[in-house]
Amino acid sequence: MYLSLTFNRIRMAVSHNPRQSKIVFINRRLFALTGAIITALLGSTVYARAGGTSGSVFPNPGLTNPRMKFNTGKVVKGTPQFSPLLPNIRGPLSGWCVWMAHRSEYLNGSEMVRNDEKLKDAKFGPAAYAFIAPNHNARLAIYRNHTAHRWVYDLFERNGPLDPDGGANLFLMANARSGHFTMNHPVVYNLWAKISQAHIRYYNSSAEKSGAVLAQVFSGFILKFHSRNPRQRITLFMQIHMADSRPWMGTTGGITDEQGTWNPAGAVLITDMAPSGGYPFRFRPDGGPLHHLHYLLNGFLSKILAAPPPLCRRTDGSVHHLKFTNRMKNLKNWTLNSMYVGLETENRDYRPGVRDHQPQGSVEAALQLSDLSVIAEPQHISPSAK
Repeated sequence: MYLSLTFNRIRMAVSHNPRQSKIVFINRRLFALTGAIITALLGSTVYARAGGTSGSVFPNPGLTNPRMKFNTGKVVKGTPQFSPLLPNIRGPLSGWCVWMAHRSEYLNGSEMVRNDEKLKDAKFGPAAYAFIAPNHNARLAIYRNHTAHRWVYDLFERNGPLDPDGGANLFLMANARSGHFTMNHPVVYNLWAKISQAHIRYYNSSAEKSGAVLAQVFSGFILKFHSRNPRQRITLFMQIHMADSRPWMGTTGGITDEQGTWNPAGAVLITDMAPSGGYPFRFRPDGGPLHHLHYLLNGFLSKILAAPPPLCRRTDGSVHHLKFTNRMKNLKNWTLNSMYVGLETENRDYRPGVRDHQPQGSVEAALQLSDLSVIAEPQHISPSAK
């Protein structure tokens, strides 16, 4: 059974007709990215051109600058709005931003707490900077790791609504630096992370299976397949999960979900993936040190291109398989353009057909991360996905 997601409140930048833009849920895995985030990333991405530049794909490798801008939750004429009020932190503005969606109250960059003893971490001490939503359902705390001379970012969310556009999100996001970051070079993703908070409770037996009460922690990467023919262009949202409040379902090749839509501007694909063997973190609080995660992003892309053709829904409602051509399987024709890392939580179901909008449970989750980098290495790899 197909469940369609319509971006009826925002403009989807890949389509000339926003009323025709849909994404299809191919299986029971929930879509972990809201339409507003898709608009923000597609609408603001500086697309890398074909070529072979090496080095850091995203600005501020290591997340060395905590002075970020914050979105307001408003979208005006398809453009996400960011607050002009910046955190009172020394230094230049970071190339990263704080992004929230599906919240009644948002974090405010100008409302910052320093050295908050209430947010004292056992390893890093009080939060050097903290941004807390008025209703306390979302929080960004930033700590100093004096040993490693790095900043540690703790993203926390509690509960949230789930509607056809998705759940409540809190991310750190960035666009690629101006360059030529094609995927025929090794693109290595490194970060140190852990689940710092995790709690979930279900009020009924169906809340877990239906996804009405859920927490997901993941990184997402937006890649672009370039073609002179607009109908053959592809925008790929490649999401790599770190933790989930529901058990690992176990899937071939590490792909837990594929969703797709096709329109005159090309195809949009969204894949939820996990490393072979399951999520790297269990959904439970980790009082130990941060753990090193290391991913070769080319390998995930190759798995997608080598998998059976995904199903896509055309604008007329018909469904077809998107066949990857040899040119699509050539990694040289793909560029890495944007990324986001964070979490999604929800406990109230507003999807069509659901009559009871009361909380079906409660959920809290926090991701702690540091020293994030995505590096394109200079050597070439096999140009085609195997």
